[in-house]
Amino acid sequence: PPPPPPPPPPPPSRINWDLITVPLIQGLIINQPSSPSLPLATCIFTSQPSAVIAGENVALSWACSNANSCSINQGIGSVSASGNKSVTPIQTTVYILTCNDFSGIRSWQTTVQVTPPAPKVRFREI
Repeated sequence: PPPPPPPPPPPPSRINWDLITVPLIQGLIINQPSSPSLPLATCIFTSQPSAVIAGENVALSWACSNANSCSINQGIGSVSASGNKSVTPIQTTVYILTCNDFSGIRSWQTTVQVTPPAPKVRFREI
């Protein structure tokens, strides 16, 4: 006669069930949505007026949010996240505002167009 069939597997026990449940719970924890990312720095950077004759004053203005630290080139250096600065460019100049945020460095720029002053004309009596 043929051999008898093997016995059926035992029903799952509490121990086996715990072994199955733990990895599923761990998987749910791992797959939870991550926390929302932090917002990037945003700035408004302007120059008023944006075109002058050499030697005239220009107001640089900026307002930033989510910025850790900021600076402006052209020798201005470190600045607060919002402010203004009067400058007197003698030639067309690009000002760059650079700020750090959680993701790295971001930059904004404004350009001041500068024209030379008109030559002075002198009249001489003959």
